[in-house]
Amino acid sequence: MSDIARARAQQVGAAFTEQASDYEGAVRYNLMGAHRLVASIPEGEYDSLLDVGCGTGWSSFEFLARFGPGRVVGLDPAEGMLDVFRGHAERLEDVDVELIQADVMDMPVPGEAFDAVICTMAMHWFADKAGAVREMAARLRPGGILAVLAGGKGVEAEYRELLESLDPPVPERWPKLYDTAPTSEREMLGYLEAAGMEPVDVWIERRWRETPVDEFLERMRVVASHLNDGLSADHVQDLHTRIREEMVARATPRGFGYHFCKLFTVARKPV
Repeated sequence: MSDIARARAQQVGAAFTEQASDYEGAVRYNLMGAHRLVASIPEGEYDSLLDVGCGTGWSSFEFLARFGPGRVVGLDPAEGMLDVFRGHAERLEDVDVELIQADVMDMPVPGEAFDAVICTMAMHWFADKAGAVREMAARLRPGGILAVLAGGKGVEAEYRELLESLDPPVPERWPKLYDTAPTSEREMLGYLEAAGMEPVDVWIERRWRETPVDEFLERMRVVASHLNDGLSADHVQDLHTRIREEMVARATPRGFGYHFCKLFTVARKPV
């Protein structure tokens, strides 16, 4: 892992630590996606789970509810997220839960040690996506399942276009954030092939959503606060005011409209 990639991971992790207590309330659609992802995993015995980019643990708990593994290892660069996960895990019985602060490219866990690896809404933060899939696949036992939920191609294109339309312009890195997120089925299939995985199913959900403007902006505050680094509080407030005004101008009575695209991936490691 390069020094630049490590610094970026630390920056994102620090931002998510600051927003950890607000995270689950702001990303309800991601939680719903995690439920559908886990529901798509083939029936089987999965006694050990590795959750990469585990956040507050919502995907692990979906997996626990369906498959009941005896061991769960959660890995995330944001210690604040892991703290919330620890609080949730206190209610579990007969489950060995280990939480580790680390990045996907520096995972201190052995190879071929898990029956399943899941990764939900963290892929877009990985600088080396092909490498991340390879690292996750390496932790699977032969026959194990990898399940990934990620931003799909075209996600929130309407919001990006709004950012790019503003004059004076917003910081270039704000709309360019979306360059890291969109992933197509073909891209993911390429990552799986390079990692020696066999696809079970890869698909994109593309939904039209109309969300209250302030609800949309609260989610962006929680998931993208690291974009404010280096900006004064007054500058950030001015940017948010102009963005909100433009969103309100474009919204219908039902809210700001945008495409919500999520890529689902389920793959198996060959026996």
